[in-house]
Amino acid sequence: MVNSDGKVFDAQYRAGSEGNIGTAWGGVLSQWGTQYIAQNYREYNYYTILSYYYSFSDKSSGYIQTGNY
Repeated sequence: MVNSDGKVFDAQYRAGSEGNIGTAWGGVLSQWGTQYIAQNYREYNYYTILSYYYSFSDKSSGYIQTGNY
C-alpha cells in the first residue's frame, strides 16, 4: 500500500469501539470499524475499506494505491 505519490507510508490503527466505524480520512484505521464496514457494507472490498481511513489524510493527499510495487 502506497500513498497517492507512490510512497510507502506508516499505516496506523487503533482498536476503536464496537459498532463505531471510525473517522473517514483520519489516517488511522479502526479495528472495530473495519469489522463493522465488512459486516454491514458487503459491497466494500479491502481497498475500499483501507481507502476510507487512509486516502485524503495526513498519510496521502489523494487516493491510496494497492498492488504490486
